[in-house]
Amino acid sequence: MATAILSEIVCFSFVDQIIKKSKLSTMIIYSYILQFIRLCSLVLIKNPVLLVLFQFCGGASFALIWSASVAYINTHVEKELQAAGQALKSVSMSIGSSICIFSAGYLYEVSGTTSIFFWMALITLLTLITGFYVKFRTKSKSAATQ
Repeated sequence: MATAILSEIVCFSFVDQIIKKSKLSTMIIYSYILQFIRLCSLVLIKNPVLLVLFQFCGGASFALIWSASVAYINTHVEKELQAAGQALKSVSMSIGSSICIFSAGYLYEVSGTTSIFFWMALITLLTLITGFYVKFRTKSKSAATQ
């Protein structure tokens, strides 16, 4: 846990430069790639030292996704509605976390810890594939209209 928090702190300290140099959609995709790597490491790696190192991916992933979502709301929502937008983001993330925790408890009872991380990695991979599809479909549509 301390490793992930340390990587969050480091990533949050550079997030302004990252936002200036890359698109928010790219940040989100990188976040999912890092999260997928972290979750796969929890399924496949048994060496505790290596597992600690892979926790850096989790912290960096969180910092990227959180910062990208905050920046997206600040960019796309009218100024007077931004606080409400941030609140809705937090509510939706909390509901998602609650559903995940409930599901993970069931999976743990049925098949153990490793299956939790396997299913989380699979869901992350599907989300990542969807993100790539949307990003490149949007890019190809905008290129076709020019």
